[in-house]
Amino acid sequence: MSWGRDTADSSKQAGRLLKWNDGRGFGFILPEAGGDTVFVHISGFLPGARRPKEGDVVYYDIEHEQRRTKAVNVRIKALPLPDTVKVAYGVGLLWLAIFFLFLAGVVEPALPIIGYLVMSIVTFGFYYADKKRAETNRWRITGTSLHVLEAVGGWPGAVLAMAMLRHLTRKREHLTMLCAIIAIHVAVWVVWYLFT
Repeated sequence: MSWGRDTADSSKQAGRLLKWNDGRGFGFILPEAGGDTVFVHISGFLPGARRPKEGDVVYYDIEHEQRRTKAVNVRIKALPLPDTVKVAYGVGLLWLAIFFLFLAGVVEPALPIIGYLVMSIVTFGFYYADKKRAETNRWRITGTSLHVLEAVGGWPGAVLAMAMLRHLTRKREHLTMLCAIIAIHVAVWVVWYLFT
């Protein structure tokens, strides 16, 4: 049986997470090619991955250690983007178009402000949804998706959501990326102001 192997993982083994003990951070993978199950520890997953759950399709390498076989460099197959995320990306692309038209002097200054407001509302909504999903152990919105929304103008909404919802405030990597996005936006506006 094939589980839709990604081209980027053609050199890896494929399988499904048959059992997973989230409290102890380990489980067993049923290989796509058949054979014995493979042990996997939470430390074997690639950095930035969401918490695994039973039934996840995974791609992995095999490592033999002290007569035991275990999975390493494990990547969880990405789930299709929900329609809401696709809509948010579409709104983000529209906002980027307005922003660059503003920089080119084609549109009025009020439109970028409206764009920031719209994207901030959208981003706040996604932070809220992600917090609720975390509280109920459901599939999470990826950090990459949140950063894309921040990058296309939703960073004020992200800052407000983190402050009001107390969500993702302890994830240093997330905070670092958000600060970098804010710095880029501020730099673009400063450059625009100085040279116009």
